[in-house]
Amino acid sequence: MNSSVGRKLPATLRRKEILSALERDGHVTIVDIAEKLRVSDMTVRRDLEMLAEEDLLVRTHGGAHLPEIFQERPLDRNEPSAATRASINRAEKQLIAARALRLIEPQTTVALDIGTTMQELAAVLDDSSVRVVSTSLRVQQKLAERQMTVFVPCGRLGGPEPSISGAQTISYLQNFHFDAVFLGVAGITLDGTFDYSIEDAEIKKALIQRSPKRILLADSSKFGAVSAVRVTGFEVIDMLVTDADPPGPLKTRLEAAGTQIVIASA
Repeated sequence: MNSSVGRKLPATLRRKEILSALERDGHVTIVDIAEKLRVSDMTVRRDLEMLAEEDLLVRTHGGAHLPEIFQERPLDRNEPSAATRASINRAEKQLIAARALRLIEPQTTVALDIGTTMQELAAVLDDSSVRVVSTSLRVQQKLAERQMTVFVPCGRLGGPEPSISGAQTISYLQNFHFDAVFLGVAGITLDGTFDYSIEDAEIKKALIQRSPKRILLADSSKFGAVSAVRVTGFEVIDMLVTDADPPGPLKTRLEAAGTQIVIASA
């Protein structure tokens, strides 16, 4: 890039380049960005200040880094017990479930993924005209207690929740065309959504393929959390229902992918 082109680069594109470098490296320096974009140090400082005001980065002496939530974190390999997960942010999960309930239309067929937020949704779903498919035994039980129509996939039973998974499960799910699927994950980073096991991730992918409407339910404790298996990018997620605004870089990434962000409130 020659200097004349660099000076003509619009501010929006300069800032996009800065954010891309941040997401790749975790930090940037004024000197490096100025050299790469062929602009003055003062121009880069102004860009960094603007991005900092939008909470998209944190200014440092001589540069910037990603917000702390996106700094390198230890990989969460071990799934906590269902009881432990159920006790974390339960009030927030109940708010998310109540908001998600409004997205379920009568006379539709929906899929509920595994997870404690899905259990909260199952606890308030009482429209008997709605047909539900779920691999989660606890979700199935909560729905069956109210005599809801529940379809139970075949497959291998296991995991802390527990739930059903495996090739037979995926084959069963392929018999359905869902009006909407509600998904849970262990973590959400700039790279997409993550979960603890390959088996659970494959089930989520199968659900995504069988519906034109994919809704992610995740409380804000999932932002920045990293687990062992990447499930998907944001381009296949139509909506995120959560309890708080995602941190700046994550919100930008979600919006760029076309994912609608819905904040559940009391």
